[in-house]
Amino acid sequence: MFKIYLRAQNEWELFDITNKGELQKRQIKIGEGVDIGSRVKIEEGAEIGASAKIGAGAYIDFRANIGPGANIGPRANIGPLANIEPGANIGSRANIGAEAIIWDDAEIGEMAEIGRRVEIGRRAKIGGGTEIGGGTEIGVEAKIGAGAYIGCRAKIGFRAIIEAETTPKTIYITGSRHAVSYWGEDRIDIGCESKTIDSWLTDYETIAAEENYTETEIAEYKQYVEFIKSIHGAKE
Repeated sequence: MFKIYLRAQNEWELFDITNKGELQKRQIKIGEGVDIGSRVKIEEGAEIGASAKIGAGAYIDFRANIGPGANIGPRANIGPLANIEPGANIGSRANIGAEAIIWDDAEIGEMAEIGRRVEIGRRAKIGGGTEIGGGTEIGVEAKIGAGAYIGCRAKIGFRAIIEAETTPKTIYITGSRHAVSYWGEDRIDIGCESKTIDSWLTDYETIAAEENYTETEIAEYKQYVEFIKSIHGAKE
């Protein structure tokens, strides 16, 4: 019978998953047919749906939800209040941030870093070692290749592709002040301004000052332009 580690007076203690009293005390729910590996740690209020699989050494944080049939790889970390929907697959040693949502049948590669409140669409595929910043939305069936980096609050659309040696057809980022658009050409649209990539890197501080951007916002948009430049340069 499977055993799991639960908190007991700020320390971890090993319990049998059939110990309903200890589970209920911590408001933990575990469905039928769950497969749990060794050294798994589960925090208070977590829920694991029927037929889910939790790999050895995985960590399920406070009130995280693992949907029916989902697969959590060995040593993966699922953050507090995160939702892993039915059929989703989380690779080994991947980190899923607090309040993130990984929708049905999405795949997260091993050692990927998914930030706080990120939303990964249904059947999307995120490559191993990829880093996705907080608040970003990845569309349904999008594909992000191994080792890619997506900044905070970006929006990657339906079936978009970002991977090694591939330029995405479009990038649309909902920034803190203005939207940022890139269409695979040497041009970025930020709000109502449209310039070449190098022109943005030369003029961004002047334009930002005219628009009364804060220093934090200026740094944010510089990051977006540099990210798009790296993607565009890969195409060339």
